[in-house]
Amino acid sequence: MNFDPGSFESSPEPNFVEVPLDLILPSVAQATIVRTIVEGSGGPHNHEMTEPGLRFVRHLLSTSRPARHGFVPNFKDMAIIEQVARDFIRRCGGAASALNTMVRVAHCEG
Repeated sequence: MNFDPGSFESSPEPNFVEVPLDLILPSVAQATIVRTIVEGSGGPHNHEMTEPGLRFVRHLLSTSRPARHGFVPNFKDMAIIEQVARDFIRRCGGAASALNTMVRVAHCEG
């Protein structure tokens, strides 16, 4: 039996579509930030909270203008959580910066 592994490398994948990273990153960033907010607040379904998630939620509240004036977002409403995530991405200047900030805040020790 002749087996040539190199012959498989050049065969195109019929269902592969290349999607630009700048289209994927914002939605991935938003989903990741939403998940971290849910982990820090319990979310709509009262999930167990994690320390990194709670640290990130505290950061969001301390940097939020409405929260400094006594208006705290309802983290039991998924639409509000998604809006907070979008606002955070916008304030950070983009998806990559927002993810870096979230990771740095949520996983810092101290």
